[in-house]
Amino acid sequence: MLKIVACCVAVSFSTALFAQSLTPKVLATAGNYATGSGLSLSQTIGETFNKTLQNGSTILTQGEQQPPSGVIPLPVSWMNVSGDLNRNNQAVINWQVEEANVLYYIVEKNTTSGYVVIGKMTSQGNGDHDYVFTDPDVLTGEANYRIKQVEVDGKYSYSKIINLKTTINYSINVYPNPVITTVNIIVNNPALKNTMALLFDPNGKKVKEIWLMNSLEIDLSNMITGMYLLRFADQTSVKIIKLDKY
Repeated sequence: MLKIVACCVAVSFSTALFAQSLTPKVLATAGNYATGSGLSLSQTIGETFNKTLQNGSTILTQGEQQPPSGVIPLPVSWMNVSGDLNRNNQAVINWQVEEANVLYYIVEKNTTSGYVVIGKMTSQGNGDHDYVFTDPDVLTGEANYRIKQVEVDGKYSYSKIINLKTTINYSINVYPNPVITTVNIIVNNPALKNTMALLFDPNGKKVKEIWLMNSLEIDLSNMITGMYLLRFADQTSVKIIKLDKY
C-alpha cells in the first residue's frame, strides 16, 4: 500500500511540473483553472524565483512572488487635472497628485511657437498634494495647457492636455467710421485696457499716443483727410477714414 501512495504522489508532482507553459516554468503553491466558450483562465499563487533546480527537462523554482518591501513607488499618479477661467479671463490650472521623488512641476501653454513654459512650482514632497497655478496673461480665444512633472533623477512625464476657451467678444469697436470730427473707441479686450495705442496719419507719421480705457473719444476735426491707422499694443490695427464732409 505504501508503494502505491508514493507512486501517486510522484505522478501528481510530475503533472504539476509539466502543466506549466510559461518560461521559466513555475510550480504554483495554489490557484485555479477554468475553461468555457473556447477561452481558458488560470490563476496561481506562487513566488518569484531565487533558486532554480533542474534535472533533465524538469525545472523546479522557488522564491517569493509578492513585491519586495524595497520597491520604489511610481513618481506621480495624476488623480485629477483640470482648468477654468477666473473673472479676469485668466486660466487657472489645478492638479491633484499622489507623488514620490518628484522635484518640481512646469506649466506649459501652447503658442504659435509650440508649448512654452509659463510657470514652475516646487514639489511639496511625497504624498497626496493639490496644486493651483494662474496664468498671468488674459486668455483671448483658445489655448491648451499641460503640466510637466520632473523627477529627482531628471526623468519627466506630462499630464493630459487642458483646453480652455473664452466666449467673450474681444473686438475693438470704432465708430463712426468714416468720421468727420470725433471717433469713438470701445475696448472689449481686457489685455488691451490700460495700454498705449498709436495713431498714424495718411503719410505714415505718428500723430497721437492714446491711453486706452473702456471707452474714449478721439478728436480728428483738425486732421487732414485720408486713411488713418490705429495700432494697438498687440500689433493689431484698425483703419479709420477721415472726411471733411459726408
